[in-house]
Amino acid sequence: MRGHVRRRGKDSWQLIVYLGKDENGKKLYRSQTVRGTRQDAERALAELLVRAHRGSWGGRRGA
Repeated sequence: MRGHVRRRGKDSWQLIVYLGKDENGKKLYRSQTVRGTRQDAERALAELLVRAHRGSWGGRRGA
């Protein structure tokens, strides 16, 4: 799993997590917005990556 943080506004960050490909080869991404500092956003991204790896957050359907 990979992910990155992108600035959206003064105190707003978008977290984007790559989840792999579906059965048709289409890339799957999930995103979430976090308000606060970049450090807050990076901490939240780490948590999302763990959850995505465990399959408890927006994982692949049928996988």
